[in-house]
Parts: sequence; structure tokens; C-alpha cells
Amino acid sequence: LAQASGVLLLRILYPCGARACAAAASPGLASARVGVGRPFGLRRVLLLLPAMRGGASSMLFPGVDVSLPSKVRGAEAEEEWQEVDWVTWSTGELTIDADSFLLVFKPSAAAGGSGAVKAKPLGSLVRASPVQQDGDGATLVVTTSDALSNLYRFTFQSTRHAADFSKLAERAEAAHDAAAASGGLTDAAAAEADKEAAEAASKLAASIRAALAKANGSPALIYGGAELSGPDPNFPDGGEVLLGRGAVVLVDPTDEGHVGCYELLFFSQDEAEGRPVFRAAIGPKAAARRMVVEASADGPAATLELRVVGAQVHSLSFDQVSVADEFGRDFRVRKTVMELASQTAKRTKAKNELLGEIEGLKRNTLAARLRFYCCLLLLIVVLAVMGRLAMLYLEDRGSRPPAAYMKVVLTELKTGTRLFRSLAWNVGSKACEALAGSVPAVSLRRCLAEGESASSDSAGYLALHNCLVQLTPGLQDFDR
Repeated sequence: LAQASGVLLLRILYPCGARACAAAASPGLASARVGVGRPFGLRRVLLLLPAMRGGASSMLFPGVDVSLPSKVRGAEAEEEWQEVDWVTWSTGELTIDADSFLLVFKPSAAAGGSGAVKAKPLGSLVRASPVQQDGDGATLVVTTSDALSNLYRFTFQSTRHAADFSKLAERAEAAHDAAAASGGLTDAAAAEADKEAAEAASKLAASIRAALAKANGSPALIYGGAELSGPDPNFPDGGEVLLGRGAVVLVDPTDEGHVGCYELLFFSQDEAEGRPVFRAAIGPKAAARRMVVEASADGPAATLELRVVGAQVHSLSFDQVSVADEFGRDFRVRKTVMELASQTAKRTKAKNELLGEIEGLKRNTLAARLRFYCCLLLLIVVLAVMGRLAMLYLEDRGSRPPAAYMKVVLTELKTGTRLFRSLAWNVGSKACEALAGSVPAVSLRRCLAEGESASSDSAGYLALHNCLVQLTPGLQDFDR
């Protein structure tokens, strides 16, 4: 009706064609002009029209600027909103259900988002207060039933849109007060709402199990009736917004013989493709701490502050305290497992490093060095024998039997051994003579041989004595 009235009014004011008038009634062309030099523009005419109805029981307000409190939040911001500093969130379409007063905001592509930006529920409308200091009458401070971010500032395209929204806000405030006075919903309405919520949770759980079974078949625990809030992906510097309502899932790794990785997923009811809107690994430093919030009939039963490595702080709200307790218990169990796994890995690494150091020390001992050099000498001997056999075989082209070659090699090996022993003996004797003044056995044998070869005993004695004096100069002083 609003669009038809707009087209009819434009036909009366301006003699334009059907196509131009129909395009003029579209909110996306609200800034166009019908003609040059006309006293009234198309934007002025459209701003006089009421907000468009997006359905049988909803109203759509295009071009709404939404702002969030920069610092003060919650009940404090609701009581002192005149002194709150506001940060612009985005511009887009605001839809309100005329029956449940649920607010849904969808950022527009022109505001910096993309065409795939999903609409975000802001909670149910509770009340709205005009901002008088702006002077345009198109700005309202709105309070919703959202437990985490319940205060917004809406700037509409025209005062007419703001007036229409204010009327809905008055109805919402009256309904809210009446529900509070009567104790909330009736038993039948509450039972119907619980039934619908249970059916939606059951469908979501079935879709989650199907998605996980299709992915990797990992075992998972599902906790329904949850809401995830955190930084807006399209506006990270802004306040905390509702990212989705659905179920949080704890995914365990498959049985592969090691601990693996535990994951936390969140599936939203608005996600049709069954993909999680949030995914994070549960590490040793992850935490899920219970937040102390004021009890409210419209708020969640329990809220947890979620901290995981690689992601900013998020909030998990549950409709039931028992579900929140179960999730917290299972989350702590998996966190403890990851802590134990991390400690075991660190201790295993330290043990391997110590074992490596011990092996290095063992290789540097005297016995280890002697064993190494003995093995090296044996290897050299084996290589020398094999080389000598090859040389003998090449000399006569293998005319002799192999035993003859081995006999030659053994003879040369014995000769080499005697030479090596004699050389070692001489070196040792020289060392003992230099260090301790001892006489080599070879020199003593030579002296004895000279004494025995003499013609008489006296001559032999003199020869032996002179030889020993030459070997030991101190012996002459001893005789004196």
C-alpha cells in the first residue's frame, strides 16, 4: 500500500511515465531527482511516506545508521545513555516484527560490507527514547532484550520513519510492562515456545551430525540453546555483537594412537549450508570462565567468557544452567588432556636431550677413545691385506692358487708385525730413558755380548764395565 500510494502521489505531482514512477518508489533511488528545475525532489516526497512493510507482520526501514556504545555498556549505558560516546557500526535495512518486536539489521553493501553479509538479530524491542540534542528528530536510542549488547542508536532517513518506529516502540514497551506485571507468558504460550525451540534444536543437532559425519566422522558433543557473541567480522573495532544462535560443539579427534586436536565449533540456526560460524582449537591455554551477570527474565541463564589461542575473546550464553555446566566440565576435561599432552611432550624432549648429552660424554672417555682407535687400526689392517692380495693377483694374473697369495700376505704381515713391535719397543725405551733414566735392554745385551767375547775373565770384566759406564755415566762415580 505504501509503494502504491507513493506511485500514485508521484503521478499526481509529476507527469512521468510508469517506469520512472515505479523506479521512484524504490528506496534505492530515493536520492534521485525527477526533473531539473522542479520545486520538489523525489527524495522529499519519499521521505514523507511511511516505512515499507516487509511482510504480513513486519516493517522495513531502509538506510538506518546504527551506532554502538564505545565504552559504557549494559545497564550502565541504559541509565546514562546521554553521556555515552557512540561509534558508528554500519548502515543498512532494519526490520521489526510487529508481533514479537524482534529487530533484525542487515548491513548494506554500500556501507562497506559485501552482498553475502547476513542479517543479525539485535533482540526484541523494549523501548526507544528520542535524542533531542540532534534537532532533526530522526535519531532514537533503543533498548533491546539482548543480554550482551542491549543499547543502540538508530538514525533514520526521515522523521516520519522515526515516528513510525516510535509508535512500535510504545506498543513494545506496553507489551513488555504487561508481560512483566502478569509474570511473563501464559502456560500455553510458554509450552508452545518450548516446543518450537526443541524442534529447532533437534533439527540443528541432526544437521550438525550429518555435517560432521560427512567431513571426518569425528565423535562430538552437542550443546543446544546457545548464543555466540564476539567482534563483528565486518567491524572489528566496534563492540560485541551476536554472531549466531544455535549450538556449540566439542569435536574429539579420531583414534590414531596419539592425542590429536580437540576443536570447538559453533553452528548457527541461520546458516543453511551447515558450516560452523566459529571454529577454534582447544589448547593448553584455552579458558571458559563463568561470567557474573545480573539475573533477567529475558536474558540467558548462564554466560561463559571464551578465550582460545588465535582468536579474540567471545561470549557463550546458554538458556539452561545445566547445559552450561556440562559444557564447562567437558571443556575443562579436554583442556586438561591437552595440558598433560603438552607436559608429556616437553618432558620427552628434555629426556631425549639429556640422553644425547650422556651419549656424547660416553664417547669422550679414555676407554671409548682407545676402542675407537683399535677399531680404526683393525680396519686399516684389513684394507691393507685386501689391497696386497689384489696387487699379488695382478702381478701374475692369478696363476697361483689363492692359498699361495694368502701365505705371502701372512709372511709379510708377520714381518710387519715384528718391525712394528721393534719400533714400538725402541720408542718406549727412549721414552723411559728420557723420563726415568732407564737403560734399554738392547744396550745391555750388547754389553753382555762384548764381555763374553773377551779372551779372559779380567778382559771381559773390563769390557763389560766400560760398556756400562758409557750407558750410565753415574756408575763411574759410584765406583770411586
